[in-house]
Amino acid sequence: MNKSLKFLLIILFISVPGSLAAVELKICTDNNYWYPYTYMEHEKSLGMHVDMVRQALKNTGHKAIFTPLPWKRCLKEMEKGQYNAVVSASYKPDRAEYLIYPPDAQVGKESKWRIMQVSYAVVTHINNKYQFTGDLNTLPEPVRAPFAYSIAEDMRSAGINVKTDYNIIECVKKLLRSQNGVVIMPPRNAEILNNKGIGNYKLNIHKIPIKSKSYFIAFSKVNPLFSQEEIRKIWNEILRLREDNVYMQKLFDKY
Repeated sequence: MNKSLKFLLIILFISVPGSLAAVELKICTDNNYWYPYTYMEHEKSLGMHVDMVRQALKNTGHKAIFTPLPWKRCLKEMEKGQYNAVVSASYKPDRAEYLIYPPDAQVGKESKWRIMQVSYAVVTHINNKYQFTGDLNTLPEPVRAPFAYSIAEDMRSAGINVKTDYNIIECVKKLLRSQNGVVIMPPRNAEILNNKGIGNYKLNIHKIPIKSKSYFIAFSKVNPLFSQEEIRKIWNEILRLREDNVYMQKLFDKY
């Protein structure tokens, strides 16, 4: 084989998209401690949502590089097209200006193409006798939530004054020190923090949830990398995995 032919074959190999060389999807995740959904450990993106998306991509013939970032920065980078997708984001109209969501994401109910549905609960110190009955106006102040989380914005829209801290753990530490106010967070987070000793079994998780949200892999409108048809295949594979009881049981057992 002469040099010219070899060179031509190399050029063809590099230039044909998808057929000969696999492309890697660049995905940013939240580096906050949102265990077991997404979190960072040893500078790596981990969690159930990350595992599900990685498996869905593998099953559809794709690879991905996951990068943990502060949540606000992750969204800013998505807005600029520096990443192809984000794991995992709830729907918000302002995010929809630069993110591609599944078609039923804005309905406000459980989305068919969600990774998971996550609820948010009121968490208080065990010595606080307050009981949440569903009325947000009765929440004792200060009301805390992690910085840049959409639940904080939702609460503010409902007229609640919310103080934000860098992450869930900082919110919980301030609650434990003061024994006053509430933290808005997923109940599973609170259970795990109690078990890990950070809450030291002093966190009271109220039974009535404030809100439940669908969380997605959302793609960049600026730099999605894939066609809408390929994106739909990935969402459909996530749906299939979520309905696979054997797979989901293994995933829950892992965490």
